[in-house]
Amino acid sequence: YYNFGGIERSIEEDYQVSAHVLDNYYESFEGAFGSRMQWVFTTDNSYEEGDWWNGEDFSVIDPAGDPRGELAFSRPHARALAGKPVETHFYGPLHYFDPDKATPDPVGEFYVEYESKETDSPSEVFVPEALHYPDGFYVWLSDGRVHYDPATHILYHYPAVDRPGVNHWIR
Repeated sequence: YYNFGGIERSIEEDYQVSAHVLDNYYESFEGAFGSRMQWVFTTDNSYEEGDWWNGEDFSVIDPAGDPRGELAFSRPHARALAGKPVETHFYGPLHYFDPDKATPDPVGEFYVEYESKETDSPSEVFVPEALHYPDGFYVWLSDGRVHYDPATHILYHYPAVDRPGVNHWIR
């Protein structure tokens, strides 16, 4: 799929078609809280033989070791939640938006919701800020507080409300 339309055309277009396909996969997996699936990472792939199995070229790095479709596969995601998962999504720059003249597209929006705090450990969200948020990012919360560790790219959410039936969210 990284040679979709021919490898020369794919390279010339910076793998845009492939990246859009991959982004759609990730959005579907995120809906089921399976967002960290990775299809293929082959360090010795080639343009001629692909991933050395059946000629397909699915590796997210090219033969030189450079990332392909990085906007699709490097995305914010909940790494650990302090409660039961309810909903999550990430609207990256490859997301298809049905235009509505009165509403701006929420490009870059990450959202996760979980119910009933079940541990004193914080929820953890991976945030690749350099790729998706080079100018920084804002965080909105249902409750509690957050701490961002730029060394690990992890946003820690410490919910404050600890009673049954309360959902917590991070946007």
